[in-house]
Amino acid sequence: MFVKSITLKVAALYSGLVFNKNIRLSGVGIMNEQEAYEFDRQGYIIIRDMLNSEQVRNLAKAIDSLEKHALLNVRSPPRKKSVWGPDYHASDEKGYHAQGECAEGKTLIIEDFWNSDPTFDF
Repeated sequence: MFVKSITLKVAALYSGLVFNKNIRLSGVGIMNEQEAYEFDRQGYIIIRDMLNSEQVRNLAKAIDSLEKHALLNVRSPPRKKSVWGPDYHASDEKGYHAQGECAEGKTLIIEDFWNSDPTFDF
């Protein structure tokens, strides 16, 4: 059971400035007062049943494929040095940046992942 759309208040931190903007998401019910409070407090909200099971399966496959690709290439060129320090693998093929690793106490970070597969386009 879906409502036509919802407007969410989103705060985006960019270059030291905070911008408030409204984003409309179709197919989602209106937030109640508690959900709005949690969104403001945590910066995200869980929207149950927003995706159907086929979309979830497709996203899981795309994420697994992306993670596999990133792990195989994370130490390979081309490289990109960020202004805050880390050195990233810059995938021209998939359009993402990755650094780190999948190991105890370590994290593989994949930025701009949405460029890697049209499954991420909603």
